[in-house]
Amino acid sequence: MFNAKRMHLLLIISLGLLLIFSLLIRPNHFFEEKEKKIELVDSKAILVEGDDFTVTEAEYMDYKENIKRVHKLNGVEFDLTDEEILDDVIENKLLLQDAREKGVEVTKDEVLAYAEQTKEAFEQNATPELEQTHISLAEELNVSPADYFTHPDVLKQYEDVIKLNKLAEKISVESELNSPDSLDHYIEELKESKADTYKINEQIFHKEEK
Repeated sequence: MFNAKRMHLLLIISLGLLLIFSLLIRPNHFFEEKEKKIELVDSKAILVEGDDFTVTEAEYMDYKENIKRVHKLNGVEFDLTDEEILDDVIENKLLLQDAREKGVEVTKDEVLAYAEQTKEAFEQNATPELEQTHISLAEELNVSPADYFTHPDVLKQYEDVIKLNKLAEKISVESELNSPDSLDHYIEELKESKADTYKINEQIFHKEEK
């Protein structure tokens, strides 16, 4: 499996599951502030362009704001640089690309089962704050709270997480890797081998934030 700390962050960030955390303070304020920052960027501006993936400026900003929120909710100091955050986004894209190249597949039934498990986890941990966060997440997608967990965008995120878990299992079996460090080494080698297959728009990335 992926490094536990990394997978924990990946699950939260890629799925938007701030629902899992307790003691959320003024959740609507977070969504409002994040939306304001995303509105300041060009939603069509391509920050990273790869052979078969892109990262928009808005996608990067969304990821950055979510990861800052995760640190805050866990009482962890946020000390990641913009470069480290972008590297994480690119790494996720490259891993999904690697999964496709290795023929890793996820069935619709697996995704729906994961969605149901996520919904049950939310219901078991529901508090007024969590419920309000759930409503805010649903509003972002223009759906009812009941339809949030099966929204196509959310299901696609679930699919990606399942795919990454399957990729890790496949690599572990094929390479007989038993330690997180070995898998981390595989990821670093993957990033090195793919370094020339994508380009970062430095002008966009280093522009002064308003």
